[in-house]
Amino acid sequence: MATSRTNLRRGLSDVQGDFVRDPDGSVPTCSAQGGAAGITAIDALLSYYPDDFYNDWYFVLPQGPTGSGSYEATRVVDFTGSTGTLTLEPDASAQIASGQPYELHRYSPATKHLALNAARLTCVDVLWLPVKDETFVVDNRLLNADAETYSATFTSWTHTVATWTQNTSIVRHGSNSFNGVAGGSAAQLTQNVIATPINIEEITGKTVTFKMWAYATVASAGRIRLSFDGLATYAESSDYHTGAARWELLYITVTIPDDATTVTAVLEVSAGNTVRFDAGWLTIGRLNRYALPTTIHRRPASIWQQVDEYRLGGDEDYAMLSNYNLPVAGRRWFVKGKGLLSEVTTETGTMEVSDPETQLLYAEALDWLIDHEMGGASAESQTRLEQDKARWQVTAARLRARGSLGRPYSPQDPRTYDRCWGIDDEGETPYIILRNR
Repeated sequence: MATSRTNLRRGLSDVQGDFVRDPDGSVPTCSAQGGAAGITAIDALLSYYPDDFYNDWYFVLPQGPTGSGSYEATRVVDFTGSTGTLTLEPDASAQIASGQPYELHRYSPATKHLALNAARLTCVDVLWLPVKDETFVVDNRLLNADAETYSATFTSWTHTVATWTQNTSIVRHGSNSFNGVAGGSAAQLTQNVIATPINIEEITGKTVTFKMWAYATVASAGRIRLSFDGLATYAESSDYHTGAARWELLYITVTIPDDATTVTAVLEVSAGNTVRFDAGWLTIGRLNRYALPTTIHRRPASIWQQVDEYRLGGDEDYAMLSNYNLPVAGRRWFVKGKGLLSEVTTETGTMEVSDPETQLLYAEALDWLIDHEMGGASAESQTRLEQDKARWQVTAARLRARGSLGRPYSPQDPRTYDRCWGIDDEGETPYIILRNR
């Protein structure tokens, strides 16, 4: 489950004692239309407070002044108790309609948003997002081989004169595939893997394997090719797709000649046809070092390897990488671990946390908020804030100690993989290191 920024802010404010609610506990709403140009807001239920009580408070319209806008926050410069009238500065963006929900805060709501987003970092040990990265292919040197990175052109690929776009309806793996549409001549998408640091003199005589899934409804519509001289000639080509309206794995295995100057992978669509390509890879020897994705916090919990290269389905098609299931060139991995909860930046944005876990998030957020307020506080206020900080730290520790709070975390037993893979840190970047290959 997830909670919106609106409800997180309100929940945090309730715990902090900084959220004005109606006598029945509901979120307050304006009882009448405010002044022209958004200068005032009116709520008769505030009339039991004295004049100036809300001066300098923050005034929030979560849905804008008319209910169809976006979040707005301003300040109260004057409050008239007898009528429940709040004078705002700066003015709201438009006249505030009757019935509009609003919020009053002593502490800045913007600071509360910062505190909530900071808290997801301090409690990642307990409150975290399950992450499963599927981008790794063992020994692969081909970049953007799943067609996931595209903006007018595919990143890392060179387009020929043809239409190459992302396709989202016919996909072998992930969210997208390469969609090639050829006109009167063959269309190609090419990538020179020499661009990824490879010394050509060190790889000549080695075997290169290039595989790519293809989908076509016409025979001989598409194939893959390899060139070792910058596309002047082709050293090897795969068979054409059969046209059977299904995904087929096209492949090439060839030795790199001594006179090679490049290693160029080619996706080719024959004239007048349309082909989708996806989930490819190209290997030249072994790669034993892989940067851990930034979506995974610090360390992977486990690594799972594709059982069969023809099966790209769910978890049932993968087995844990271990001393008994060693890395295989061309096999895809699921790398599982902890990810940070999503940062909330809009009212409709959500964080993947709900009650009772939100209580720990609030405790950590209030700890951060007190530190933030400490710098501008008087000596007397600092003493009170220090007491509050100690209270929220105790609350956070007590909540952490509850076995029912947070998500279960079961990292892979090191005894199953310690001779197979490990983690090496380089600066702030962890790397997966394959051993004893």
